[in-house]
Amino acid sequence: MEIREKFVKGYEDKSFAELAASPVDALKGISKKDAQLLFKAFHIRTVEDLAKLKFARWAREICELADTSPDSDMSSFNDKLIKKYEGISPLKLAKAPVWALQGVSQKDAAWLKKAFAIKTIRDFASLKYIAWAQEVVDLARPQTAADKPVDEIKKPMRTISILILVIILAVLAVIFWPNVKSFIGQNPMPRERDLPPFGDQIAPVSHTAEQKSDAEIGTKAEAQKEKTVAVKPETPKQHERVCENCYTVKWRDTFISISERLSGDWRNWQKLYNANRDVVKNTRLLIPGTELRLPDGFQLK
Repeated sequence: MEIREKFVKGYEDKSFAELAASPVDALKGISKKDAQLLFKAFHIRTVEDLAKLKFARWAREICELADTSPDSDMSSFNDKLIKKYEGISPLKLAKAPVWALQGVSQKDAAWLKKAFAIKTIRDFASLKYIAWAQEVVDLARPQTAADKPVDEIKKPMRTISILILVIILAVLAVIFWPNVKSFIGQNPMPRERDLPPFGDQIAPVSHTAEQKSDAEIGTKAEAQKEKTVAVKPETPKQHERVCENCYTVKWRDTFISISERLSGDWRNWQKLYNANRDVVKNTRLLIPGTELRLPDGFQLK
């Protein structure tokens, strides 16, 4: 709707609700004198009052029947017409004077004629100011779900659905979090500082080949045989020394724990490792059954 074309200056920036509440002479083409005549005839003050004028609505209904069904039965309109015009066809009734409508006096009709040159019911139905007023009121009323496009209805529904889903997920997380936490805690990932020689963790090996230095292997066949022998749980043979001052690695041993136990100071682990570089390739992996040569300062107990 082009407000500037239908309202006088000063109403361009008003909302439709404000326009509906504006005086009738705010409509371009209605003077203050015309507005006074409308008030005298129908007690109309505002644009909204003009839009809701029932006599104008009756006039439009009669004209619509005259245009579409000129010979329609008008018995349903008897309560809206004075007795003289009851039973007349819509086509003839559209040409009747405005005071043929029940509730419009000849004096009211005279004021309408003076203000807008209205003579017949069709003139009344065609009054453009009433159509403008109705358009403003339609735009001013709050939109219902039926007035809104389908997409605008779906947007809030989609938001509500997502919110409900988030709430459900949050509730499930609270309920099942203890179980999830315990499951995660069963297989923690090893951290760098937890690996030997800085902790107690040793790779769990139940069966492995005995590692011996080349100097202790007599022949190639004997070395191959010794490598294929599985390490069994602690037995007397497992603790046999292949050298006079050697220590056999046990389950959960680390360089730190061995150094602290056999030398009295855990800081000697580097010395122990340097003495066994040919046997142990990684300080973080001590295999049970490995024979470690003890350097000076270490004493078997």
